[in-house]
Amino acid sequence: MTPLPIRERYKVLIGRMIDMMTLDLQMRAVGLGSATFQREDLEKGLEPDQCYYFNSAEKVADWSRIDLSVDPPPDLAIEIDIASDSRRRLGIYAALGVPEIWRFDGERLDVLRLHGRGDYQTASNSEYFPFLPMEEVARFLRQYALGDDTAWAASFQDWFRETVLPRFNS
Repeated sequence: MTPLPIRERYKVLIGRMIDMMTLDLQMRAVGLGSATFQREDLEKGLEPDQCYYFNSAEKVADWSRIDLSVDPPPDLAIEIDIASDSRRRLGIYAALGVPEIWRFDGERLDVLRLHGRGDYQTASNSEYFPFLPMEEVARFLRQYALGDDTAWAASFQDWFRETVLPRFNS
């Protein structure tokens, strides 16, 4: 299936947000886009729309080939639910051990965290960006049609630096 342009827009914009935030926070981040993750022993695998390693990045042995039998899964997976619903894939994410998923449907940005029971529960904030108001992130994403990614990114960065970063640093 060919990805819809709007799905790709949202994916790119979320990626830019994460890149800007991790730079401002001087936070270690490794993005792997929509790389394929699989566990042959479980006969399960998938490709997130976007994914990132933060805390577990130092545990990856070889960035050219992630082997989930020895390497950790990504810390964060992004799913853009415009043409399909990613909830049917949550069992696969859980089996792979992905701790957090962000689902964006064009209106809402939901944070799902993996719990000890092996299921995902909606959370009010991200484990990796606990100070980030997700409803504001969704508001910025809904501004996708601005037509100027540089102006959009500058607006997001200004908001982040003026509103969110001071709360993080205090």
